[in-house]
This record gives sequence, structure tokens and C-alpha cells, in this order.
Amino acid sequence: MDKNIWRTRRYIISLFFVIVYPIYTSSCSKPYAMWQVIIGNYRYEQGRYHEATMHYFETLSLEYQEEIVYFNLGSLYHALGEAEAAQEMWIQAQHHDSPIIQSQAHYNRGVVYYQLGEYASAIEHFRHALLLHSQDINAKINLELAQIALFRQNESNKSTAPTPQSPINQRQLDYLKRRNTIFLGVELQEPEWLDPDDI
Repeated sequence: MDKNIWRTRRYIISLFFVIVYPIYTSSCSKPYAMWQVIIGNYRYEQGRYHEATMHYFETLSLEYQEEIVYFNLGSLYHALGEAEAAQEMWIQAQHHDSPIIQSQAHYNRGVVYYQLGEYASAIEHFRHALLLHSQDINAKINLELAQIALFRQNESNKSTAPTPQSPINQRQLDYLKRRNTIFLGVELQEPEWLDPDDI
């Protein structure tokens, strides 16, 4: 009786590898492309960005759900500190039919512009994200933060003349600016309520 069970199991496993597995892993099938995105997302979460990039590009070569892959690549490039490449990917993702994907692409672009100190552009993208998805609390919060930052920037430009910075001081200021951006919750996806007077 045990021999029959093992034969049946071997038959089922061999049937799986001969018939089912090739269907799901053929390079022209949608399940294969979806699987590549899932693996890419998993590698991204692990911090294995190079492997994630390879899986995303494999999916792009299959021409399946390209806008979602571009969105994921934008997030990956942003994590690597490549703001310009991330912006290019999110521009491609904005062509998706889903207003949620378009909204998140605009939101992410706004975050990058905020981090770069380009508050007017950040405001524009946060507003566009809200037009596409009016319930996005993070976009509302970050729109207000960008408006406050732009107001403060304009006020400081009026009151003081710019002084030349040494390269060392500029690097320190850039570091503090990045830390301040993270502290303010601009990158976080969870809503954080901040009092503008505390900023």
C-alpha cells in the first residue's frame, strides 16, 4: 500500500512539473509577470535593491502592468537616493488608469520636491494628488507643511540677504534638512498630526 501512495505522489509531482509549472513560468504569461513583481516587491522589502531591480525590469520586458512597475521602480530609486530617476519613473506611473496610482505618484513626487526644498513644486503635486484622491490624509498634511515651508522661505528671503556658505557648512545644513524632513513625517505613509507652531 505504501508503494502505491509514493507512486501516486511522484506521479502528481511529475505531472505538476511537466504540465502546470511550465504554464505558470513561461515568459509570455501574465502569472509569470505577476510573480516577478511579487518577488521584486519582496526583495525591495528586504533591502536587496539590485535583485528587486532585476525582477522589475524582467516584468517591464514582458510589457505587463508597466505603470505599476514604474511606480515600484520610482520607490526603489528614491530609497537609493536617486531623486531624478525616481521622478522619471513616477512620471511614467502617472499614465496608469487608476486614480489611486496616479495620486500616489504625484504624492511621491511632491515628497521629493519637498526634500529638495522646491516647495512650490511640492505644493503643486500634493494638490494634484488631492484632486485625484481627496481622502488622502498624507497629501493633505504634507500640502500644509509645504505651504508653511514656502511661507517661511519667502519670509526669510525678504528679511535677510543670502550669505555664502562654505562647502562644509552647506553639507551640514543639507544633512539637517534631510533629518528635518524625516522628523516632520514627510516620508511616512502613516498620518501624523503636527501643530504648525511646533515646526
